[in-house]
Amino acid sequence: MKNMVKELRQELVENNRAVRAEQALRQLESEMDEVTAEVDILRKGVEARDEAIQLMREEVDRNIDVLSHAAGNRELVRELEEHIDELKAELRKKDTKLAAMGKGLDVGSSVPSSSSSFLKSGLYEDPSSSSYTFQPSSSSTPSQPFTSEGRKRVNRNSSGYKRSPRHS
Repeated sequence: MKNMVKELRQELVENNRAVRAEQALRQLESEMDEVTAEVDILRKGVEARDEAIQLMREEVDRNIDVLSHAAGNRELVRELEEHIDELKAELRKKDTKLAAMGKGLDVGSSVPSSSSSFLKSGLYEDPSSSSYTFQPSSSSTPSQPFTSEGRKRVNRNSSGYKRSPRHS
């Protein structure tokens, strides 16, 4: 009987060990599940961070493209403004010549009255002015703002576009 008691005690000790081992295993499995859940959360966070970084890189690339195009456009605008200034200067020179020729025609009496009245009517541009609008002279009555060819005078730049007020 002593042997049996001894065997039962030994079996009880082994069962206790098995129960403790099983409890430890269950606790480890529970902790493993928690760690796995945390790893999944961290993995999703890393993926979200990577996606945000990629979106920021794309935005930076778009901004670089916009800025490089803006720099090119700024240079083109500067060149166009220089060209416009050159054309304005050339136009002023021609206007001055025309005004001088008009004054020369007024002096001579051989000029037909229709030409003389045209020059006095103010349908020509004042060479000192950079705007291209109808300017009646003080000696004539206001008439329609038409050019000598019968077309309506429109405030336009050298490219044929209507002139903006800031360039007047």
